[in-house]
Amino acid sequence: MASGTTRVDGAVSGINTTALIDSILKANSKQKVLTEAKITSYEDKVSKITALRDLLGDLETSLQAMETSTKFLSYSASYDENNGAFTVSTDSTAVPGTFEVDVTQLAKADLHVSQGFSSKTATGVLATGDLAVTFEGVTTNITIDGTTTLTGLASDLNDIDGITAYVMNTGDAVSPYKLVVTSSKTGADYGITLDTSGLSGGTSPVFTQRTTAQDAELTINGESVTSATNEVSGVIQGVTFDLTGLTSSTETVTVAADTTAIEGKIKSFVDAYNAVLDNIKENQDFDAETGVKDAFVGESTVRSVAQGILSAATKQFSALSQDYDSASLVGLGSDGKGRLTFNSTTFREAFAAEKDQVTNFFSGTDAFAQTILDQIDVYNDSVSGTLVMRKDSLESRIEDLNLQVDRYDKRLTTMETRLRNQFNAMESILGGLQGSQTYITALLSQSTSSK
Repeated sequence: MASGTTRVDGAVSGINTTALIDSILKANSKQKVLTEAKITSYEDKVSKITALRDLLGDLETSLQAMETSTKFLSYSASYDENNGAFTVSTDSTAVPGTFEVDVTQLAKADLHVSQGFSSKTATGVLATGDLAVTFEGVTTNITIDGTTTLTGLASDLNDIDGITAYVMNTGDAVSPYKLVVTSSKTGADYGITLDTSGLSGGTSPVFTQRTTAQDAELTINGESVTSATNEVSGVIQGVTFDLTGLTSSTETVTVAADTTAIEGKIKSFVDAYNAVLDNIKENQDFDAETGVKDAFVGESTVRSVAQGILSAATKQFSALSQDYDSASLVGLGSDGKGRLTFNSTTFREAFAAEKDQVTNFFSGTDAFAQTILDQIDVYNDSVSGTLVMRKDSLESRIEDLNLQVDRYDKRLTTMETRLRNQFNAMESILGGLQGSQTYITALLSQSTSSK
C-alpha cells in the first residue's frame, strides 16, 4: 500500500476496496514474480559454480603435488630409531641407498664461566679498563668503568653478534653470581677469546672454559665427515642427520622410495577428482513430473568440465614412448560411473618394475598431472576460465534483473496509489449522491404530508 494514502473500504459502496486492489496488483505482479524466480535460480547457479570452482582448486592442488618428479617421489629412511645418537629425515631429492654411520664427536659451542660474585647489580666491584673479546677473527673492546655491574657487562657482551652472555645464580651463600659467556654457534671456527689483561684494580673476571668449540665428527660408509653443527645435511643428497649422541657401534641407515607416501598423493588426487564429478552429478537432476531442475541442468559449461577432465585422465600418453603410458597400468581405473578408483597392488607392482616410467607417467612433461592441470585451467583460470566467465555472466544478468524488479516495484506502487485515489473519489461521489437522495426523499415526504 502506498504510504500517505487514506483507505476507504466500501464505506458507501460496500465494496472491499483493499481486497480488490490487492487482486489487481497481484494480477499485475506476475512478471515481477517470474523475474524474482529467475534471480533465485541464477543466484543458485552462481553459488553452485563457485563451489565447483573450489573443488577444482582442490583437484589442482592434489595434482601440483605430483607435477614434477621431485614432488611426486617421496623417500623415507629406515634405521634403529632407538640408537640414541641420531635421527634421519629425507626429502624428495634423496638418493636411495644403504649407509653405515658412526658418530664419534658432537658439535659444541664455546662456553666460559667466571668466578662467583656476591652481587650482580653492585657498582665499583669489577676491575676497570678494556675487556678484549675476539670472535670470528674480530676483536671487540668492552670498556668497564666504576659504574659497570655484572649484569651490565653481560648486556655489553650480548651486543656482540654471535655471542650470548648472562648472569647465573648458583645459589652459593657467599658468591652466587657467575658470568656465563657462550657462542650462539657450534663448531671449531666459533671459539671465544676473553682477554682481561687490559683490566686493573677491583675484581677482574677470571673465566674458566667449560666447553671447547668443536665440530661434529662422523663416518658414513667409512668416509670421515665434519660439520660445524649437529644437523648434518648435504653429505648425502636429500638426507639430513640430526646428531644427539655418540654411537656405540656402526648404525645402518637405508633410504628408499616411500610408496605409502606416494600412494597418498595419488589417493588425494582420486578423492579430489571424484568430489568434482559427484558435485556435478548431484546438481544436474531433473524431475519431469514436478518440473524441478537442479542448478547445472542445461549448463553446457559445467557439462564440459566433467567431459574434459575425464578425457584428460583416461587418455593414453603414447608420446611418452614407454610401456607404462595409461592410467590403468599404474593402478587408476573407473567404477563404471565415471568415478576413479585406485588399485594399490597394481601401482606397487608397476612402481617396483619400472619406477622411472611410473614417475614419468605422473610427472613427466605433458604427462598425466600436467595434462589435467592444463585442462582445469581452461575452466578455472581467474580471467579466461569458462566457469569464471559463466559466473560473471550470471552475476551481470542478476544485476539487470534486480533493476527490472525495482522498476516493477515502482510501477506497482504508482498503480496502487492511483487505484486507491480512484476508489476514494468514487466513495466520495457515492457519498454525495447518497446525501442528495436523502434530501430529495425528505422533501417529497414533506410535500405529500402537506396535502
